[in-house]
Amino acid sequence: MSSFLILLLVCRFLTSTRGFIIPNQRHGRQRDIDIGKRGNQAYFNPDSYILSSDFEITNVPVCSHLLPRSCGTHQADCGIFCLGVNRFRGRGNTGLILSKESLTHTPLRRFSLNYGTIWQIRLTCDNAYTFSTTNANPDGYTRRIYTVNGQFPGPLIEVNQGDTLVVHVQNNLGTPQAIHWHGLTQNGTSYMDGVPGMTQCPIPPGGSFTYEFPVTNQGGTYWWHSHYSNDLQEGIYGPLIVHDTQEPLKRGQDYDEDRIVLVGDWWHDRAEVIVNGLISSAGYRGTVASPEPDTILINGIGEANCSSVLYPSGASCDPPARPEIPLPTDKRVRLRFINTASHSHLRVSIDDHELEVVEADSTAVWGPTIHELPISEAQRYSVIIDTNKGKAGDKFWLRVNQATACQATASPQWALGVITYSDEQGQAGTGGNNGTWPNTKSWPDLGGSDQPCRDLDEDYSLYPRIAKDAYEKTIFTHSFSSQFGVWTLFNGQQLTGFAVNNVSSQNIINDPILEIVEREGTFDRPYVSTVMVWEDGYMDTVINNLDPIDHPFHIHGNDFQVVKRGAGNVTAEQVKGMNIRVSNPLRRDTLWIPGLSYAVLRIRTDNPGVWTLHCHIGWHLAQGKLGALIVRPQDIQNNAARPSSWSNLCAGQDRNAIGPNKRTVVSPLFPFWSFESLNHIKHQMLRRTGYVD
Repeated sequence: MSSFLILLLVCRFLTSTRGFIIPNQRHGRQRDIDIGKRGNQAYFNPDSYILSSDFEITNVPVCSHLLPRSCGTHQADCGIFCLGVNRFRGRGNTGLILSKESLTHTPLRRFSLNYGTIWQIRLTCDNAYTFSTTNANPDGYTRRIYTVNGQFPGPLIEVNQGDTLVVHVQNNLGTPQAIHWHGLTQNGTSYMDGVPGMTQCPIPPGGSFTYEFPVTNQGGTYWWHSHYSNDLQEGIYGPLIVHDTQEPLKRGQDYDEDRIVLVGDWWHDRAEVIVNGLISSAGYRGTVASPEPDTILINGIGEANCSSVLYPSGASCDPPARPEIPLPTDKRVRLRFINTASHSHLRVSIDDHELEVVEADSTAVWGPTIHELPISEAQRYSVIIDTNKGKAGDKFWLRVNQATACQATASPQWALGVITYSDEQGQAGTGGNNGTWPNTKSWPDLGGSDQPCRDLDEDYSLYPRIAKDAYEKTIFTHSFSSQFGVWTLFNGQQLTGFAVNNVSSQNIINDPILEIVEREGTFDRPYVSTVMVWEDGYMDTVINNLDPIDHPFHIHGNDFQVVKRGAGNVTAEQVKGMNIRVSNPLRRDTLWIPGLSYAVLRIRTDNPGVWTLHCHIGWHLAQGKLGALIVRPQDIQNNAARPSSWSNLCAGQDRNAIGPNKRTVVSPLFPFWSFESLNHIKHQMLRRTGYVD
């Protein structure tokens, strides 16, 4: 079985992640671990991610690069934790679970997270992770998935601001790979941003690479994921938390405990099959429209309709138990929601519990208290709930519903999780509704799934707790206009898909734009739309969404201030005369832009690099919905310091390779539905979004 080895060096409490657990996990003492063949079945641990509440580290760390085979009393220099093993039995076999209770270390100095003093230490240490493939059934339907340390989704990375993150990657998968650190700005280290064809050559099958960068001037909720094709959909992703002494939300003051909840979507066909269809002339199952997901997942677990006629005859389908998240009673609990979906705007609610919004992406905010949280692809929101609605043992539904009106999908999917109250010892107790499932009722406040989708800040209701007014003077205004259509590629082919500024991006993966700019001092190629920014200051980026469907846009390399929204589209010149939101506008890195509307984003240009701007619907990105900001190319050229291993990734590779390559082929899949023409596709989009009858 192929595998993808990754070693993450980060001196932070390594908390347990909950999801699939693969049997026969092996830990060796060598820096490069021999993976060996994996078992062919995955098992479930339905708990949530749990952030550490306290831990111990050394005063002057001396980092060990070896993962200990067993836990002794003095084996953990600089707070590296020995990995104990709990056995989890399920479906007749044994898997491994790394739990909080199974992690031990040598206490040298104790800190409390409650008041932020812990975050004064600056460390670089290592632990080992393994990426691999296996057969598993996240929603009951068995297929091949990617796992990390035998887990699906991948592990939590938890660091302090000022730490250095070092990641060793050995790629034993059959496809190129690269890891993007979503929301981290990579100030001064743009070559570590992890985007093939933009900031690096990908790690080839059988190759290796080390990511190393300081985490500076940031704090909050982030995530990491593959940025090749749409492989994050297969399981190469996980949460990333950066702690900051200056973060206005203090554990022990504003809230008592943390949980991370990953919500996303899932397909029974592999991402590779879907992408290869979408970027071909034949389409995926007869269409170039992005497919609707088969299920919605909560922390990697969903519930397929196994009786559906869509399942192949004889296919294995056995839904797992719904995920259960234990929370202590009478506490204020911070839930950090991360939408990892490839094509789903989601609405999250917990029966009987109000959600106080306190973070948008990585920005601590003053936000509304609501029943239902809208969250688009790649966005992160933290909410605080009060667990005072019952006693230990009481259960409440966690509901995650797909909103369909905004993205031209016809069949809404959903997922259910269980919030279970526990006592101080973590026991469920005997609450009033301690049955198999909750008996609570939903209380949505966003309407049905067919109602228009809205970003939570569409009415400017989120205010950063650390106030910063809009940057006053801009040096530059430009626009990216995005739309669906038939495009002529740089090689003369015509294909239907998405484009930015009339260019449907082609990814020349082994000739990264960053290297071209370092070599030539500029960039002028026909296969991707770019904007050159030469000065240090502030600029306005206008994104015009010319499609009738909504799109989430993400910008690498910096967060932005949302200073204007509106219907229709505008030019750069028109923006200069507009009234903008000056007083403390929201800062974030991923924005939901409704169909046939625009947004104006104000960005600081103090970070030289090649920064991708793209739709975070994974299928649309693969179809060409991507552009790039090239910030201060003269500084890129003059300060081209990077490790030799970065250049070595490109050595001997085909510099003209496109990955994945748009091409004219016949899809091997039967037509699931078909559209006769581009106009018919557009009409379907308009009808589903309410613009036509």
